[in-house]
Amino acid sequence: MTNYAWAEPYSITRLDHSPGIFFERIGRMKFFNDEYNLITFISLNNLDREFEMVSRYLNYTQSICAEKHSSSEKSITFSLCANELNVIEKQVNTISVEKDDLFSLLAHRSKRGLINGIGTGIKWLFGNPDADDASYFNEQINKLSREEDGVLNVVRDQSQIVTTTIRSFNETISRLNQNEMTLKDNIEVIKTAIRKSLDFNSLHHKDFIQILDEHFSLLSYLTLKLQNELSVLTEAVLFARTGVLHPKILSPKQMLDELQNATQQIPESLRFPFPLIKESTSLILNVIQLSVCFIDNKLMFMIHIPLVVPMEFEYFAVTPLPVKLQNNTFVFIKPNQPYFSVAISRNQFSHLDEIELNKCYKLTHQDIVCKNNNLFSIANIAESCEAQLYFSPQTLPQACDVRIINFHVTIWKKI
Repeated sequence: MTNYAWAEPYSITRLDHSPGIFFERIGRMKFFNDEYNLITFISLNNLDREFEMVSRYLNYTQSICAEKHSSSEKSITFSLCANELNVIEKQVNTISVEKDDLFSLLAHRSKRGLINGIGTGIKWLFGNPDADDASYFNEQINKLSREEDGVLNVVRDQSQIVTTTIRSFNETISRLNQNEMTLKDNIEVIKTAIRKSLDFNSLHHKDFIQILDEHFSLLSYLTLKLQNELSVLTEAVLFARTGVLHPKILSPKQMLDELQNATQQIPESLRFPFPLIKESTSLILNVIQLSVCFIDNKLMFMIHIPLVVPMEFEYFAVTPLPVKLQNNTFVFIKPNQPYFSVAISRNQFSHLDEIELNKCYKLTHQDIVCKNNNLFSIANIAESCEAQLYFSPQTLPQACDVRIINFHVTIWKKI
């Protein structure tokens, strides 16, 4: 038994005249057939190289610091070496495990059936596999990667490639070379100094300790940087496998900025489903679709944003309203589909089923964005029972599927 105090508020409205169908307005709707693509990527080549570089120079430093460490004059230096190296070594071991875990995740859905023209396997993490698209965009990314930073507009399918917000992932070769050169120079200075007899009270020794500190600081910075990158990458892959874009890969704000810059590429007959203003950043994630693949040692994210036609529609749930003939016999109209939409301009309409409606993007509480499912002109109104009843409810159209049924109980339907 339900306590009436807990029941939702309701009202009863008498319908003295019924067209046979009740149109319950749900909200607004826009249709799309095209989409705009933002492609971003993370190259793991530099990640591999950085890990190899840190491991190599860690080994170099360990060997040098271990030389003649038993002598009393080297005890201070060795103590400093041992303490710093112990911390960095643990970090590098952790990175090695996390790196293996990441590549295990990336290989989880490896399918050799998806091969591009040069025989490179494409591992799809989420979305609809399309080897041709992935290979094409990979070629364009390789062109973009030769630049320090930038955006590449791609003619194909209204697409744009942008660099990821995690700049350190796509760090330039020159920065890697610079770090490696610094480590190499430090190693030479440390090697020379340790092999000499040093007066630990001299200025030279203080200079040496400073270089040693700088060397360990750089090694520590690079290991922490690698750990952070691997952590974000692992999260991004886990997010991607559920169809969610990690905000550090491409933030809603950056997406909005890129879409504002892309307006000149969009045909005049199409537009984005939301206004390109700051307040729309929260709406972007509601309508994007994600495809993610691992190709050519790159993690590629393809973000699909629908391009809607400017015409706005209202959509309704269609409910039969039985009309009593005699006794318990009623006549009712069976709708073609459970949902009906009509343009605000009243010149187009469409029918939708549950599957089509569930595939729509919910932009706001009142607004949805749906794939175009055969819009009809008002000139074709004679083919639609619902359209004729919506525009002219006084007459029963011949296109309607009229049924007769016997009711012995009262049926309530929430509308």
